[in-house]
This record gives sequence, C-alpha cells and structure tokens, in this order.
Amino acid sequence: LVGQGEQLIRSRSYEAARDAARSITASFPDDPRGPLLFGRTLLVERRFGEAEAPLREAVRLDPGSPRALRLLSWALLGSGRLDESVHGFEAWLAWPSLGPDEERQVSAVGAAIPAARQLAALLRGVHD
Repeated sequence: LVGQGEQLIRSRSYEAARDAARSITASFPDDPRGPLLFGRTLLVERRFGEAEAPLREAVRLDPGSPRALRLLSWALLGSGRLDESVHGFEAWLAWPSLGPDEERQVSAVGAAIPAARQLAALLRGVHD
C-alpha cells in the first residue's frame, strides 16, 4: 500500500493517495508509514497546516526517522512556524546518519534555514 500511495502521489492522484494512507493507518496504527504518506501527500498539495498533525504522528511513532522530521519541518515552514522549522531542520542536519535519500535534501534544507531566519527577523520588526 505504501508503494501504491507513493505512485499515486507521483501521478498526482492525491485523494487516492490520502485514502491509501488512511487505509494503512487504520490497518497498522503503530506503523509510521501511514501518517508519513498522508502528511507527504498534504505537503505536495501545499496543505502545510494540515500536514503537521500526521507528520508529528509519524515522528512520534518513529523518532529515528530523519525523513519524518524533515517533512515535518517543511510543514512547519509552510505554516509560517519559522523558528520551529529552523529547529527541526537543524536537528535533521545534525542526524548521525541520514542515508542517501536524505543526503540529497541537504542543500534544500541548508538554503531554507537562513531564509526562514531572515524572514522571522523581518516579521519580528513589522510591528514597529
């Protein structure tokens, strides 16, 4: 089902991908792959605020998953939770062993951190 859900995301069948993720979660409530797939689908749809809860659940179910933490950090960034996203991204970068799939994301995450910091600083000064 996870592979099917990933294929559905690639084919932009987001509703079907969310349904697959719900099915995984219902059948295997302790498996982080269901919430991870659900959250990833929402991220692809740019539904950042909605993606946070399932991605937090994926991190809770598998605290050893750098992918879940990275995706949660993107959801937080997209939701405007800039300081939290920076914290998550920095924790992700400090991960002892990211693996090849995650290593390919280092430059994007590295670029997001200073951008989020700068935007947060600008927003703090808006009320002046």
